[in-house]
Amino acid sequence: MRKDYYTVSQGGAKSDIVERSVYGPIDDFLGRLLPQVAANVQAGVISNFDPEALASLQDVVLRMAKRTPDFMQGIDDAEIGREFIGRILEDPLRELTVNERAHYESALQDEKHLKFVGRDVQVRATLNTSDRVAQAMSEYVPRWGIIRSNHSLILSSRMVYRIGNGSSNGLMNKRMEMWMPITPKICLVMLRDPRNEVPHINELKPTKVREANLYAAKNSHEIASHSRKLLLSLIAPR
Repeated sequence: MRKDYYTVSQGGAKSDIVERSVYGPIDDFLGRLLPQVAANVQAGVISNFDPEALASLQDVVLRMAKRTPDFMQGIDDAEIGREFIGRILEDPLRELTVNERAHYESALQDEKHLKFVGRDVQVRATLNTSDRVAQAMSEYVPRWGIIRSNHSLILSSRMVYRIGNGSSNGLMNKRMEMWMPITPKICLVMLRDPRNEVPHINELKPTKVREANLYAAKNSHEIASHSRKLLLSLIAPR
């Protein structure tokens, strides 16, 4: 949890419009989709997606990958805010009144305000998807990993793991996979499969589950599990 993480400025006041208009519908979509899919996977039934539903799933997974603070890891909100306001003050095409200039110059001295402006800029940036990224994401199709052993997946604040399989984890890498655990026993995997060669439902071996959990523990700020023993095995000094 992070308070006001998606809060933006609208009409000069703080607004939860991003939460209501973007992530609320996404949570509703996943809330309706995932229980049915999980039941199908457990029963060995393939979940088919028509073009519209597939496009929605592709968009949702991409947005979930950008949704949490882990996506912006290492970025200083205040510094982003300072740069944004500085550009306004230095823009020769922007004709500021004396009061407007004084307002922005004062804002540069307000660390709390700078952090809010920087967060606003970042939240809005994550909502935008370029044509190039959208085209790349349209090539990804869903596959499902299921665990039939006693092992389990943890829940991670990263939500979606981008796995490069020996190369970069960028969308343009033809071998990149996006892993999104949806239950302790089931994982959604988005990947490229132009020849439809990858089975729709795949059993995840214990070594693969352990690898995914270690990746999540190493690259996330927060992790959770129904198993205390599992968590301790992941965070114990090695």
